[in-house]
Amino acid sequence: MIKLVLKETSIPEDAFPSEQLLVLPTYARMTTKDGKLNIDLILRDPNDEVDGLPDFSQPNPTILPLSLQKDRVIRLNVRRSWTQSPYAELYVQDPGGVYDELYLLFGPWSRNNPCYHIDAFANMLRETLAVPVEYEKRPEEPECPF
Repeated sequence: MIKLVLKETSIPEDAFPSEQLLVLPTYARMTTKDGKLNIDLILRDPNDEVDGLPDFSQPNPTILPLSLQKDRVIRLNVRRSWTQSPYAELYVQDPGGVYDELYLLFGPWSRNNPCYHIDAFANMLRETLAVPVEYEKRPEEPECPF
């Protein structure tokens, strides 16, 4: 199980199988089993003013379960820079057929090692579902004038 934070997505709100609005950012946990990528998302009340995001360890969080067949997961792109946390862009097939692909953008939840869970997610997809994983080339380290 890999836990990340879903930061944004190009999937329209009405494409999610829930009557409750998906409010971002929110925690996500991913597993693979039987040729599927399973993503559990915590649904948040848009009117709640909460310090921090509701987590899976809280009692009875409202979960939106998503299950994607292996052939619906197109690729994963891992982005890194010197000034920002890494991000994982998961590209999936558009169920409505309007676009070739839609994306879910995940960020780390760990501040100690923000790359760890992103890399673990990439390894899980590559090894269990044979999803192509691309790592963007990290930009050159900026020159320090001192």
